[in-house]
Formats: sequence, C-alpha cells, structure tokens
Amino acid sequence: MSTRYGHPKLRLRLFNDNGMTEQLRKNLYWVIWAVTIGMLGFVVTTGAVWSGFQREVLGANDFQLGLISAIPVSTCVLQVFISYYMEKKRNRRFLFLFLGIIGRSFWILIALVPYLFPNFPVDLRIWLVIVFVVIISSGNSGVNLAFGSLMGDLVPINIRGSFFSVRQMISLTSGVITGLIMSAMIDRVGLVGYSIALGIAGVSMVLDIACYFFVEWPEMESAELPSLPSLLKEVFRNKTFLRVVTFYSLWLFSVNI
Repeated sequence: MSTRYGHPKLRLRLFNDNGMTEQLRKNLYWVIWAVTIGMLGFVVTTGAVWSGFQREVLGANDFQLGLISAIPVSTCVLQVFISYYMEKKRNRRFLFLFLGIIGRSFWILIALVPYLFPNFPVDLRIWLVIVFVVIISSGNSGVNLAFGSLMGDLVPINIRGSFFSVRQMISLTSGVITGLIMSAMIDRVGLVGYSIALGIAGVSMVLDIACYFFVEWPEMESAELPSLPSLLKEVFRNKTFLRVVTFYSLWLFSVNI
C-alpha cells in the first residue's frame, strides 16, 4: 500500500476498497469528485434558477418555456444513433470528453446572451437560447451513454450498490448547499444574479467533465455488432423490455406535467 494517502486506517474511505488497486481507487474518487463539483450546475440548470432566467431575464412566454423544457427529452432519441456509433468506433472516452466540454460550455454563452446581444428582439434572443439548449442536450445524450458504459466497466460489482449510494448522498448534499448559496446570491444582487448563477453552473459542469481526464478508462470490450435495423428489430421483439419502456414513458409524462 502506498503511503501517499497515509495510514490505511486514517485515510478517507467512503466505500469498501479492500483488495482494490491504487489506480482503481483513484478512479472511483475522481468520479465522486466530479459529481460533487458538477452538482451545482445541475441544480441551477434544472430548477427554479433556470426557469427564472428564462422568464425574468429573457422574457420567455409559456410556449417557449414548454419548448425549452421539452428539448432535453426529445434529443434523447439521438442516443440510439450515438450508442451504435460508440460501439462501432469504440471511442467512448473521446465522445464523453469532447461532447461534455463543448456542450456544457454553452451554458456560459446562455448566461451572457442578454449582454452579448442587448439590442436583439426578445424573441430572437430566446430562439438563440433554444439553439444553444439543443446543442447542450444533444451533447448530453452522448455524455450519459459513455458515462453509463464506463461505470459498468469501472465500478466492481461487489461494491456497486454502496458506491453509488455514497456518490448520491454526497451529490445531494452538495446540491442542497449550492442551491441555497445560489438562491441567496440572486436575492441579494437581483436579475443579474440569474446570469451569474448560470455562468458559474457552466464552469462547474465543465469541471465535472474535466475530472474524467484523470480517470484511467478501461478498454471497451469488443463484440460483433449487427446492423442498426437488426438491433432495432431485436428491441421491438422483446415484450418485457417494451412493457418497461411503456411504464417509464407514462411515468415521465405524469412527472413532467
């Protein structure tokens, strides 16, 4: 055992790392650090701050609010094609880092829209933001796929439940703290606070992705890949899977209302 982290009994242990290599242990802690940093961005861009920015700063109407809310869900259809491309090219690390950093950087541009284009008509500024949200959501489709694939190969099965429980606990704690800080900041500085919060959110989510530069990504397992139409036919022949998809679709419909 390396002494870099001190005595084994005194070092930080958030999950059972017995028999684990030092590199794997570092990888798993980088995954936890990533979500801790990035949770600020997720809280800001999926909650009241993002809605307030659209309504109070951009002047979006109800239709535009609904359209922007629907974009992240509608772009999920891209996962079908991205997943096939990722399996074929075996380049999940590149897709994750490239799409993550480029896509999430657009939150910083969204925060600056009112100041970069102050003379644009209201509707034009909102439609510019809609284009940016499409880019962000499309990138997230690839990021989520690559992340799920990585976690399946990276996290040992014997600690998978406890690891993700700890990760979720830390991320929720980070989300509560940062949410309160951002809300207090907006109350203090006014409308400009929405843009400041979104800018900080963009930086935090880029840093989230940047943490994975320090993760040693395992090689993807090679497998014979049939054509995309053949894969889709196989999916629609799986009745159990279709029942799960139907249930999940109805559940999401009710929750999003």
